[in-house]
Amino acid sequence: MKTLCLLLAAASIVVSGTRVDAANVLAGTVSEIEGKVTATDTEGKARQLAVQSEVFLNDKIVTDAGAKVEILLTDNSELSQGENGEMVINDYVFGDDAGKKAGCTLKCVKGLFRILTGKIVEMNPDQFRVQTRMATIGIRGCELGFEVGEEDEDVYVFDLPEGHSIEVEQTSGGDTRERRLTIRKAGAAVAIRRRMALKERAFTTEEKDKFFKRALLRRALLKREAIREKLGGEPKPDAKHKPLLRPKAKR
Repeated sequence: MKTLCLLLAAASIVVSGTRVDAANVLAGTVSEIEGKVTATDTEGKARQLAVQSEVFLNDKIVTDAGAKVEILLTDNSELSQGENGEMVINDYVFGDDAGKKAGCTLKCVKGLFRILTGKIVEMNPDQFRVQTRMATIGIRGCELGFEVGEEDEDVYVFDLPEGHSIEVEQTSGGDTRERRLTIRKAGAAVAIRRRMALKERAFTTEEKDKFFKRALLRRALLKREAIREKLGGEPKPDAKHKPLLRPKAKR
């Protein structure tokens, strides 16, 4: 009996910055929220989120009509989700000693999302990914936006440091002529359409502003306006973004 208790205790020990028991892996905390947002675990138990609510590995995050949420991951990545959205945290490993095991995979099922990466891409650049209905996107230190619909998807590259790139691979519904696309500059968008090859295009300032108004909460929008005014226009593509002033993510 004593041996069994020791084995059970060992099963919950922190390993490489995370826990063996996936239900206990803390991914981040809610930093801002408006409207009704719920998180549902793998057992189907739903809980309504509020500021500083904890979010765990395998949680499904759902925003109702008119709702928005921003989640600060423990590596200081920022995730924003607009109304009528659904996202699942499929994989999350982070800790000071995680090294090459550090990684994050997010499944953006539907809606609008904005992702600003943190320390995971510094530790392990190839292991931060976003999956949509039709594609997998490899993120390497940048700010991206996603609009995921039933048939159409768009990826927006808002910020991409020099020397970095975004890899887009269409996994279903595409044209066999072109299923991979590499983006090496900010200001580009990728259109993902059924029965069509991947296509890169530029997006307008009006399109960008419309996206942020739909995806971001009020304080994040005010922050962007302050940066724009300080720079005398649009933020520079290589401008360094910092997290908003808020309580630090729990570890």
